[in-house]
Amino acid sequence: MILKTLRKKFLEKEVKKRWKNRLPIHEGRPFRTLGIVINTIEFNNVDAFENLANALQILNKDLKIIYFTEENANLSSLEQNSFTTKDFSWNGLMKNPAILEFLDREYDVFICYSSIDSVFIDFIVSQAKATLKVGLDGANAALFDLIFKIKTNQYSLFEKELTKYLQIINKDNKN
Repeated sequence: MILKTLRKKFLEKEVKKRWKNRLPIHEGRPFRTLGIVINTIEFNNVDAFENLANALQILNKDLKIIYFTEENANLSSLEQNSFTTKDFSWNGLMKNPAILEFLDREYDVFICYSSIDSVFIDFIVSQAKATLKVGLDGANAALFDLIFKIKTNQYSLFEKELTKYLQIINKDNKN
């Protein structure tokens, strides 16, 4: 119990520190890379995001997806790209090498598809190197540049609106 509380405090401290050292919002080039963290407690349709990447003309090699799961979740096909609360040490450090590799990459757009305020997901969002971070209402708003007031079960509306906004941003960057 004490270790869990201590771990959360370390994570919250790291999130606040990273939030202050954010990258600037978009640098004026088209979006080419997409990183996504999905909370499988709320949503687990992986193919939907592959369709989104295709709609945004992002190549499969430039699309990276990770999943937050409960400790007892049964997602064997997603196991390598998933993380749980147990993947964090008592002092708030990520121990999962696949997630560390995900966090080492730079993304033009980073999406957090979760409406639950979780310090574990917040840590991943704060660590992600992205010029534009997109989230859903209910998550920690301070971490995102663009927030949609959409429930996780309204994915088609999210995809439509996100595509529209990203096209507008890309048009502004071409001028």
